[in-house]
Amino acid sequence: RALQRVQIHLHNHGTVRDGSVHAANVSSIKWVATDGPSSRTQFTLSDASLVILGRRYGYYVDHMRADGIFVAPQPDRFSLTILLRSPGAAMVGKCVKQGVAAAACANLGDAVMPGIVWQDARIDADLVPVRFGRSLAFEVRSVVIGGVFDVGLACAWPVVGNRLCTLINRKTEALRAKVAAEVKAALNAERVKQEVARAVRAHLDTVAQVPVLGVQSVAMSNGTVHVGFGFGR
Repeated sequence: RALQRVQIHLHNHGTVRDGSVHAANVSSIKWVATDGPSSRTQFTLSDASLVILGRRYGYYVDHMRADGIFVAPQPDRFSLTILLRSPGAAMVGKCVKQGVAAAACANLGDAVMPGIVWQDARIDADLVPVRFGRSLAFEVRSVVIGGVFDVGLACAWPVVGNRLCTLINRKTEALRAKVAAEVKAALNAERVKQEVARAVRAHLDTVAQVPVLGVQSVAMSNGTVHVGFGFGR
């Protein structure tokens, strides 16, 4: 249950500023603590736009959020799967007319730019149980961002489609790498490990009834976590 308190928000577009609607530092990963302050990490998804004939055309991630978190034991680790969903297209097209008074394009702009669907969007992580103080926590060893970006319609858009398509394909790979790195760092944060260890310790003290003994060793094999107890720290 402790691993299911992760909130993820992927987003990078806002209002027109400096000739662009790209917004920095508005994506986040939040760990909701049961007591005390929650842990929140904010980060920036890069801009996927280019200027053509005095207009900046770009695609931006639109409010992708975690929508289902599942944990399953594997022979030597746990697999964590986080499903991602958005209220509409995962990436929306935006057009900004450049100049002193930059503004949304009045015509041939984002109103006619097809949205990009992120099919089967998900985050898959491998977690290994490790000793943490008198308890145990999890170390994230790898993170993979899954799913397919359907950019076909955007590539077929007249005039700017081909050039924009090349940029989008490059940027979606960068997006995967960025999100994977941020998720791994956030889940491996000290504050998160402390919270998981506290939850496990509460279970040991009440359900398992080993309040005096501390965790001395942790190993996992055949889908089972093996814990060694002792009086040491």
